Amino acid sequence: MRSLCRNEGAALVMSRPAAAILVRQFLRFGLVGCVGFCVDTAVLYAAMDFLGAGPYYGRLLSYLVAATSTWYLNRIVTFRDRHSANKAKQWLRFLFFNCAGGGVNYLTYVSYLHFLHPAVAGPLVGVALGSCAGLIINFSLSRYLVFAPAQTVVPPSLPSDVPAPVRTRSG
Repeated sequence: MRSLCRNEGAALVMSRPAAAILVRQFLRFGLVGCVGFCVDTAVLYAAMDFLGAGPYYGRLLSYLVAATSTWYLNRIVTFRDRHSANKAKQWLRFLFFNCAGGGVNYLTYVSYLHFLHPAVAGPLVGVALGSCAGLIINFSLSRYLVFAPAQTVVPPSLPSDVPAPVRTRSG
């Protein structure tokens, strides 16, 4: 069996099949993120228009709804071969670990609203900028911590030239 990665000097080089899998997952993650962007924006504007939430509190609600929808879609599309049987635990892990990307996302959004006058595009541009800012962080955390492949533990075997331990009966 070929290794997915090999160490060449100081660089870790990924095999072509492993690189292809990584690129496909990233593209799928990005497409799911586009759906999440639409959900995020729709819920934000609905929260502002129908619930009277401002652009800051409305965004907290919209992010939670969007994160839930992207978790589900990533579970069935991007990482369909890696999902856990315990959906609630995986959803909570997704929300917890993606808080880092969500924090970058929200800070970018707030910075846009605060420092640039959003009169032309409104919060939409801030949502887009925030989504792009959190993409790499969320992909990495999702791939390696939330949807990590199951680890198989193989017990070490004795080399053939080492005799097996002898069991003796005591007393």
